[in-house]
Amino acid sequence: MQLIRPSRTVRSLVGINLGLFLGGVSAGLILGVPDQGMSVSDPSYYSVESLNFVNILWNNAQVTVLLFLTSLTLLWIIGAFLLVLNGYVLGTTILAARATGCSWLLIAMTTLPHGAIEVFAFALSSAVGVVLPLQIINYLRGINDRLISRESNVETATYLALSFVLIVVAAWIEATVSLSIAA
Repeated sequence: MQLIRPSRTVRSLVGINLGLFLGGVSAGLILGVPDQGMSVSDPSYYSVESLNFVNILWNNAQVTVLLFLTSLTLLWIIGAFLLVLNGYVLGTTILAARATGCSWLLIAMTTLPHGAIEVFAFALSSAVGVVLPLQIINYLRGINDRLISRESNVETATYLALSFVLIVVAAWIEATVSLSIAA
């Protein structure tokens, strides 16, 4: 089976989405108010039942579907906002962890192994959600000769499936590696 190379639109939107997420993280770090109370990075914050592979996977799958659907129906505007918001929450969570005395190294070790994969999956699902609306707009403008192309649908399905595979991998890493480092 031949791997499908993403269209320029998808590649561009993934890059923009990653930039939006990182912008949200930066805003959270700069504008966030550190919480001196219990931090979400403190393992005692979580009940043991809430941080298992299935619950992590379910949460991240919901975000992936939400990003895809909001990008599909609202032409990326809400999806982009959700990426910035997720980044902002991460930024403020990092501030809260630092306020409780967590080192930058511990924060990186508990966040980066699964977070890099997870964020890429979120950015990809949001980007492929835009493909169909753009195709319809280009058809109405006379740029495309077909309303919906098979190639575009295959690309969307392939990269949405890849997003879910990445979410499964990220959830496994978070449930096994990240949580064991934090403990």
